[in-house]
Amino acid sequence: MLLVGIIAISVIVGTFFLYASGKLGMNFSTYDDGVLRAAIIDQLHDDIPNADFIDNATGYLKTAGYQVVDVYTTKDITLDFYKNLPTKGYKFIVIRSHSGIAPGTDQKIDNSLSIFTGEKYDEKRYTFEQIMGWAQKSRAFTDEFEAKVEKTQGGTQMKLVNSDESKTYFSIGSKFINDHMVGKFPGSTIIIGGCNTLENPSLADSLVKRGASSIIGWNKLVEAGHNDRVVLQVLKSMLVDKENGKEAVKLAMRLFGADPQYSAELGYYPQDSAKA
Repeated sequence: MLLVGIIAISVIVGTFFLYASGKLGMNFSTYDDGVLRAAIIDQLHDDIPNADFIDNATGYLKTAGYQVVDVYTTKDITLDFYKNLPTKGYKFIVIRSHSGIAPGTDQKIDNSLSIFTGEKYDEKRYTFEQIMGWAQKSRAFTDEFEAKVEKTQGGTQMKLVNSDESKTYFSIGSKFINDHMVGKFPGSTIIIGGCNTLENPSLADSLVKRGASSIIGWNKLVEAGHNDRVVLQVLKSMLVDKENGKEAVKLAMRLFGADPQYSAELGYYPQDSAKA
């Protein structure tokens, strides 16, 4: 009986430590060697590939002095990948991904915005993470089925017309970042090329509290081609022309304008910072 009790206590303490390591933001970074590191996270690689985007983004990062530029594609982007991302030492992160805002009936105040992983949804997987609200089911909107967009007083609301369960993925939001991620970002600039990522500040605020210096993202739905053109311009301005992030966003908007289909505009968070 004593042995069973000791084992049970050990499991409880171990579980608490794992939870606290995310909640308290303990820094377990394994990269402290002064090497400039960047990451390109291309969750769209399987659905909407764009090799030119990856090549150009990689070139801009290397021109700016990043010695390591790691490229991750759909198959690499798991819950564990995002959980440990802050520990990788990336100072610049470019995310090209499905993302979005939960329907009104599913919204939680701190978890309404989400970034997709590359893992297809399966209700039998990640049961604990789903119970805790760290992982959720999200559906991608692609040309294979239609999303009806309606104008509302609060902005745009998307209603699914035709659904395809094969396009449902695990996604992560603020609760995952706040409570389950490990470590701290090293003052990273993070560009999130996906729908709605700055529709409200919850996701960006959680990333900043997790150590990021600034977040760049879209305030509404955005078409992938428009996203790629605008983000590449921002990267060129920041990494080659040495503009700060806020000015790079303004210039890209002047050159390319809002998304022609959904009127999305690129934004910068926090507004009172111009760090890049």
